[in-house]
Amino acid sequence: MAATIIGGGGNVTFGGGTETAIYLESLTSTTDSNKSIATDEDGDVVAVAFHGVKTTVTASGISKGAGFGGPGGAATIASVSPTDTGGGGTFYIDSSSITISGSDWKRASVTATAYDGL
Repeated sequence: MAATIIGGGGNVTFGGGTETAIYLESLTSTTDSNKSIATDEDGDVVAVAFHGVKTTVTASGISKGAGFGGPGGAATIASVSPTDTGGGGTFYIDSSSITISGSDWKRASVTATAYDGL
């Protein structure tokens, strides 16, 4: 459903993107890295190296019937690109789940990670 946005100067986003496997209700994207710190003899920091950048996405919503595939499989997440948040490459599925209830829609969620340079 489309939304009418008043204000924000075009710099705000309402709602998520369109995904193949789910009607998107929630998406979280986190980019982090390893950090190595070098100190001198006084314990003062003289250099910091950030390495091993990765972007992890968790998406959930109402299932459209298509599955996500198993761990290690490649995933396309239309709402966010690995390069949007500093990571790079392809998203690979870490885990996925389906929830079925007698009083709710069939729900699905997936967690996938993209590793810089992979």
